[in-house]
Amino acid sequence: MVRVIVFNLMLAVPVIAQTCAVIQVDGTDGAIAAPINHEVLYETADVRVIDVNNAPHTVENMHTHARPSLFYIDRMATISVMTPQDLHPQPIAASPDFKPTLIHYGPQGMHAVEDLGDTPFHALRVELKHPGCSLSNVHPAIQSGAATDDLKAAPKFYTLLYEDDDVRVLDVHIPPHTGQAMHTHAYPVFLYLTQPPPVRYSTQANPVVRKLPPEMKILPLAPEGVNTLENTGDTELHALRFELKHGSLEPTP
Repeated sequence: MVRVIVFNLMLAVPVIAQTCAVIQVDGTDGAIAAPINHEVLYETADVRVIDVNNAPHTVENMHTHARPSLFYIDRMATISVMTPQDLHPQPIAASPDFKPTLIHYGPQGMHAVEDLGDTPFHALRVELKHPGCSLSNVHPAIQSGAATDDLKAAPKFYTLLYEDDDVRVLDVHIPPHTGQAMHTHAYPVFLYLTQPPPVRYSTQANPVVRKLPPEMKILPLAPEGVNTLENTGDTELHALRFELKHGSLEPTP
């Protein structure tokens, strides 16, 4: 189970109005100012996806995050979040029954995370570059929310984690040697793969067997007509699926 928390960290920067211009970053950006802890895994005109790691007994450089984001924590540690105004904050203790957690953040001002314990901290940050503004329309052949939508057509494999006007996030679990019902997806998406076994990705015209490399983390998919994904391996497929409602229609690699 993944818990969902929606709140803005108390590291406020001025509110950014909805705009079609991409929200730009500066030299204080996490990937620039604290690159040891922020690795860019994937970037398009719509999103930037950052792998966040904090080793035990280390502290990041001070940095910011100018864009709203979704923050998926899959490994928690006892941490403190320092700001220039508070260099000695109260620690945030890691719960012994911690479960993966999805947090919606607004823009975050200058801060640094210190890992105080013996456990590494790990998270995925998905930044939305132009919230509230479409670069393109839904795939013309597919209607969002139709009966063939993946969440309706294959509900036992998908759990809705979060949805707003910009993005829908689904938790995906496909057991070994199991295929989904045929379904559609209206928006450009990418999968964050935590367990990538071999899969067969099929459309009505083109069944394809694709073995995903174990190190693969991000799998982009364009809006698609009727399709299905089958786990042909011996281990469960687990992924987070980020559907970009204001995404551009980029081709599948």
